Amino acid sequence: MRAFERPLFIAFSCASFFIVGVGIVLPAWIAFHGGGSRLVGLVLLSSSVAGLLLAPVAGHLVDRHDRRTVTVAGQMIRALGLFLLAPTGIVAESLSPVLLIVSGVLGAFGFALLAGSLSGILQAIVPEAQRIGFALRLSLFNQAGLIRLA
Repeated sequence: MRAFERPLFIAFSCASFFIVGVGIVLPAWIAFHGGGSRLVGLVLLSSSVAGLLLAPVAGHLVDRHDRRTVTVAGQMIRALGLFLLAPTGIVAESLSPVLLIVSGVLGAFGFALLAGSLSGILQAIVPEAQRIGFALRLSLFNQAGLIRLA
């Protein structure tokens, strides 16, 4: 393992979970102000179902391609989903829910790609005897970051 890989992995993972947190909070906030709790439920349901249905596709892609490339693709897909939120306040009222749902679907697929590829990278850079402890510390750190966003 090269000396720079762990800190780079930690930094990228933390940035990724920041985007995950924003991707959870921001669409729900926009949906609530644009359509109330019913729209929030619809956006969260569509994102969850998309994550469930697209996880096998993401797993297949992670297994077949370079994990670093898949990680970048996952982040780009999540970013595209977040960018779709920008016009929700200026487009026709009937189009805003569609943008919110598509944003949630892209976010779920991007996260599935990201989670699988980061897990593979973790296994490649951290020795087996240290993986559980490293993953636990990283998970706690990431969850603390998500809590601050909520």
